[in-house]
Amino acid sequence: MAFGYRKNVEKDLPTWVEQGWVSRANGEKILASIDARSTRFSFANVLAVLGAVLLCFGFMTFVAANWSEISKLGRLIILFSGLWLAYGAALYCKSTDKPGFADAALLLGVGIFGASIMLISQTYHIDGHAPDAVFMWGLGALATGVLGRSRPVLGLAVILFTVWSCWEMLEQFRVNREIHWLFAPFWLICVMAFIREKWRIGYHLAMLCFLVWFFSSLVNFVLIDKTPEVYIPLFGLETGLLIAGIGLVAGMAPARMDHFDRPLVAYGYAVLLFSAFYLQMVFIAGQQVFSWPVFVLAGFGAAAFAVAWRGKRINTISLAIGLALACVPLVMFGIGHSGERGSSTVVYEILAGTGLIILAIWAIQFRWQRDNRLVTVLGYVTFGVELLYIYFRTFGTLLDTALFYLIAGVLLVAMGFVFARLERRSLEHQEVEQ
Repeated sequence: MAFGYRKNVEKDLPTWVEQGWVSRANGEKILASIDARSTRFSFANVLAVLGAVLLCFGFMTFVAANWSEISKLGRLIILFSGLWLAYGAALYCKSTDKPGFADAALLLGVGIFGASIMLISQTYHIDGHAPDAVFMWGLGALATGVLGRSRPVLGLAVILFTVWSCWEMLEQFRVNREIHWLFAPFWLICVMAFIREKWRIGYHLAMLCFLVWFFSSLVNFVLIDKTPEVYIPLFGLETGLLIAGIGLVAGMAPARMDHFDRPLVAYGYAVLLFSAFYLQMVFIAGQQVFSWPVFVLAGFGAAAFAVAWRGKRINTISLAIGLALACVPLVMFGIGHSGERGSSTVVYEILAGTGLIILAIWAIQFRWQRDNRLVTVLGYVTFGVELLYIYFRTFGTLLDTALFYLIAGVLLVAMGFVFARLERRSLEHQEVEQ
């Protein structure tokens, strides 16, 4: 991707220089800057990292296959020799300006470190809490990644912390049924390391790991405590609102966050839209829905959207939708107390379908508001899936379905006129200020 981007810039530079927008010297500096950023992401470096992964598994398999025939001292010598040889190779590659191969060597060293923890504990019959071994491995990977400034190793660290935390939750829920909050500080340390390294892929990896941990926590909580399934999408809805709000606020300081705001907003919208779609399938009128953590999440999410609106990161319509989403738990609490247990009416279904279509349109227009294409794609997907869901599942007769589509079509056209007028007024206001 970096190579294609360089070719496009190289093709456009003569025109920019001719038009006087960029000087020839600055054009050369731009190309040099692109080359400097892309040196670590080349096909050769990718092959080196993949080769390091294979070497790591090969080393572990060979040692494990001959483990019983090697003396205890011999085992330690093999493990520590392999570890320090890998780190020595990393230092050599760093000194010879081969950052990709240095990353591969560091990844190999961290892999051997993890294998050493497992094999040494087996040798000396060390019985302990199994997730602690993964935690120690994660600490070693984090320290190596931070000191060696290695992106792949930092990526491995956040994955290991996620595995450790999910494993801990499986153990803890059987005893005290608590969410493993200790994951949060280590996840944040990894995120700060990604920000320091300006690693955009790492931002996505961090958000994916967070979502795995979050939904694992919810599923375990619901299954073991036998709480209503509706709490999963409710928590997800307000968490997605909060994540998107934090991303919008983070975008107010781009120099520090370095584009971390975009994936944060995108994954927030993904969680929000998925949870809203899930919510319409599991909520039953008359079901008692109340949880203080949900209300706290909703409050923080609404506050984040208010701060983003004050900082002119979003428009008034987005603020209104964000505040409406924050009120969903309160509305559902009222519906749960007012409706009869197990009742399901067309009114609830129409409200849920209309609300989700509005959310999809809100996501689609986000590209014009903040130029986040991933959010727009999520909006299109949600819009299409929801229309199919309405057609096949929601309404009992074709007449009801046709009526819904007709009403929704009229509303969309009306909303189009409203958005057009708002955009026209905004442009006129900008022209007056200029």
